Amino acid sequence: MCYDKFTVTENDSFLGYLSEYSIKNYIKRKFISNGIIVSSWGDNYDIKKINNIVNNNSNKKEDLLYVKEYFYDKYDLKIEYNNNYIFLDIKTAETTYEPKDTWNFLYPVIQTKKDGKDFVVLNYYVKNSKNITDFKKFVLVGYMSENDVKKYDIQSAGTKTEKGTLSQIDNLKTYVKDYKKFDNLIYSLLLEK
Repeated sequence: MCYDKFTVTENDSFLGYLSEYSIKNYIKRKFISNGIIVSSWGDNYDIKKINNIVNNNSNKKEDLLYVKEYFYDKYDLKIEYNNNYIFLDIKTAETTYEPKDTWNFLYPVIQTKKDGKDFVVLNYYVKNSKNITDFKKFVLVGYMSENDVKKYDIQSAGTKTEKGTLSQIDNLKTYVKDYKKFDNLIYSLLLEK
């Protein structure tokens, strides 16, 4: 399609795929015996078909729509228990440091205007060096409701962040310390009747 949504930072799609995969498997390992079912948006699509369409730069309307629907997902993960569903937006930042409670995470304002996601899940992809493949560990920080995210102050596009970088878009300035323990989200789903 000669464009994509993964151009804001170099590793968006790489980090997104790995973090969704990791969290999905974490949920399966820890909660599948409780009857929790977890699936990703991508499970609804044929990745071989997507690759074929993209690699051949197809201009067929139905092909373009299929690829667009796949990449512009309504959610990252869906968790189900007893016909109750929650939809997660997985956010990942990369770092070479151990994440701290005093850090902030900038969540795109535009993401809060899309329906379909109940909770934001924040995690960090910790590297040993600046090289993206020099992986050390994932740190699953926690979750926050989409409604709570909307209450934070906006870091406007064009303003300097605490790290001294320029904010490219309007973001909500959330704080690591405010994210709740992820497992509690699953336990609350298990307690619902």
